[in-house]
Amino acid sequence: MRCPLDVGRLDIPICGALKAIDPEFNDTVIARASFEAVFPLRAGLDLDLRTGYSFESAPGPEQTGATNLFAEARSVLAFGVGTAVFKPLTKGVHLDAFGQVGFIHGRSHDKEPSANGDNVGVTSIETGGTMVAGGTTAGVAF
Repeated sequence: MRCPLDVGRLDIPICGALKAIDPEFNDTVIARASFEAVFPLRAGLDLDLRTGYSFESAPGPEQTGATNLFAEARSVLAFGVGTAVFKPLTKGVHLDAFGQVGFIHGRSHDKEPSANGDNVGVTSIETGGTMVAGGTTAGVAF
């Protein structure tokens, strides 16, 4: 059975199905800064050193109701090292490595008394943590 068209909203209603709760997420602000320095070690060999920092504001509000949609502000500190090998040693070899540590700026989510008693986050829950990532790349130009 199809639900009737709601002519007031020009929408087909959900006919008793559960409707998703609006997470009330917002746009975020991201600030970034980075620095790179190139050190020529010898003819045909450079060493690149890189570092950077970024901050992203939290897209979601404190979770005070029945939902547990945690979205926190975070900072990321990154670093990298690379080499560029070129003439006269060889032609266009690049090796790069990076690492980064992300910090989740935690906060306390204090639930309202009306929040469901079966909710994992009742009556309060703390969020936060760290993230670690790293990688390498290699390339050859012809």
